[in-house]
Amino acid sequence: NIRQMSAGLKKGLAIARTLLNPAPIVLLDEPESALDMESDHCIIDLIKECRGERTLIIVAHRPSYIRECDRVIVMNRGAISFDGTPEEMTKAAQAAE
Repeated sequence: NIRQMSAGLKKGLAIARTLLNPAPIVLLDEPESALDMESDHCIIDLIKECRGERTLIIVAHRPSYIRECDRVIVMNRGAISFDGTPEEMTKAAQAAE
């Protein structure tokens, strides 16, 4: 019964259904919030499977999601403060430390 499911389980199920749908563009806003670690890993695996098949736009803070992206755009107060690959972002962050 869906009413008895936790919020995280409902969200994980909704994300999985969205990723399994053949839509050409998918927007995921903070997919990691409210998920337990097992569900989180399942969603990341689905994202890996979908790479190259469609455009995924992911709004996320967790590095595990950012690493799966081809391109990362960081917004700061409405302006783009970084645009590049996850590897370039890691190097830029290390250089700033």
